[in-house]
Amino acid sequence: ELMLRKRGFEIVYAEQLSFRQQVELMGKTKLLVCLHGAALTNMLFLHNEAKVLELRNIGDSKTQCYFNLASALELPYFYTLNQGDHKDTIMTDFTIDLEALENVLDQIG
Repeated sequence: ELMLRKRGFEIVYAEQLSFRQQVELMGKTKLLVCLHGAALTNMLFLHNEAKVLELRNIGDSKTQCYFNLASALELPYFYTLNQGDHKDTIMTDFTIDLEALENVLDQIG
């Protein structure tokens, strides 16, 4: 979180917001950075110039649901693969590869 804050990102926990608040926030979001999970469906409410960056577990390299959604919405999609503590891609903790994240953020601009 600290690295993202230093880059000017606002950290938000979607589960703490009402549906209306989530929709309003996505309408102002330029880059949605999110762990793989249901909160990524908020990309449905992004404006057409926004971008999506998914933080994924390296063991989950086959699940393409959020890439497919971003593609259907014609939103630029980026991702990083991060080391998980086991191969269960749904219920695993993983460590964000900060160097990879910085590289992708630099690439996005």
